[in-house]
Amino acid sequence: MNHKQIKKWFSEFTALYEGRRISLPIPLQRKLRHSHAVALNAAGIASELLMEPEHVRLAEMAGLLHDIGRWPQYETFQTFRDSESKDHGALGADVLKQHRVLADCSDHERACLEAAVRHHNAKDVPSSVKGDALRFTQIVRDSDKLDIYEIVIGLMQSGEMLADPTLRLNTDPNGPLTPEAMLEVRERKSVSFRHIHSLNDFLLTLLSWTYDINCQPTYNRLANRKVLARLSQFLPHTTDVESLFQAADMWVRTCKAANPNE
Repeated sequence: MNHKQIKKWFSEFTALYEGRRISLPIPLQRKLRHSHAVALNAAGIASELLMEPEHVRLAEMAGLLHDIGRWPQYETFQTFRDSESKDHGALGADVLKQHRVLADCSDHERACLEAAVRHHNAKDVPSSVKGDALRFTQIVRDSDKLDIYEIVIGLMQSGEMLADPTLRLNTDPNGPLTPEAMLEVRERKSVSFRHIHSLNDFLLTLLSWTYDINCQPTYNRLANRKVLARLSQFLPHTTDVESLFQAADMWVRTCKAANPNE
């Protein structure tokens, strides 16, 4: 795998979407920063898992490419909502094939990168994804979540999330929590997209992600960065919500303390 060539292609491909504009649209600027952050997260997690250097680079490339489908998605549909356009993971896998980005990769590398891009955003990874392809997909899924936590918390603190409906997926900024979403979190499941109707539901979805973490270093980062405590300030301070946060916090602490080799 020529990781320098992949980085070069990524830069050239994303720059194409400036077109005749002075600069990339702000949503794509955010995705560009996000892609680089996820690549950094993925490399860090792989390194802490004591992977071989070539596998660390593979994880980094998977993180960099994971959202490549966002560019054609936004250009065509002017939205990042998959339900109103196309699945951006599948779009990304198609982009890689169409542009022969992975032509110089080994079959093993290609399978890992394609799986990570295609399935990073799936509610559940298909059971057909196994071995190293599954491992790299899990690393990217964790890396993606880690950066989204930071992005959303920052946007809530700045007030941008309330000011820009597209950032909160056009959900109701003042709507109540959906009971079905709360039930899924209580059952340690990721919140289903069909149950996200309000900004509170959207934020609750991030809480539910703590039950869909795959790698020990990710739990370490969640705990050390106090992600759940920072997220909790933006949700209603009710007994039900606080119990969900307490359960999730206990889950993260328990997993952080577990033997990473178990």
